[in-house]
Amino acid sequence: CTACREGLQQTLPIVEKKAPRRVEKRTVLLVRLEDGRILLHRRPAKGLLAGLWELPNDTLPDPPPGGEPCGEAKHIFTHVEWHMRGYILRCDRREAGYVWLTREQRHALAMPGAFKYYVNILEELGL
Repeated sequence: CTACREGLQQTLPIVEKKAPRRVEKRTVLLVRLEDGRILLHRRPAKGLLAGLWELPNDTLPDPPPGGEPCGEAKHIFTHVEWHMRGYILRCDRREAGYVWLTREQRHALAMPGAFKYYVNILEELGL
């Protein structure tokens, strides 16, 4: 290389290796009402995916009771990697404090690409 020919290899900055990404195992919930509305959550204003709407998810180690498995997905961010396992849950009533949206309302919101696999499942179910 040019640096070697010109004897500059010792003066160039050394590029340090990046730290490995942190892996998080996440449980993604597709919670639906009988009328087809889906439960969504808004992320905090700061941090990863700030202010975007998302499907409820957590680092729960066990599947939720009564949840129907709907597949696994992986999403890689710069510093973190999500290994997700999804479950469909049916709810018989709207709980106060949660946001339940129709398909049309959901389409109007910005949702992270990390949930694309599960959003596609909602589409396949007509939700």
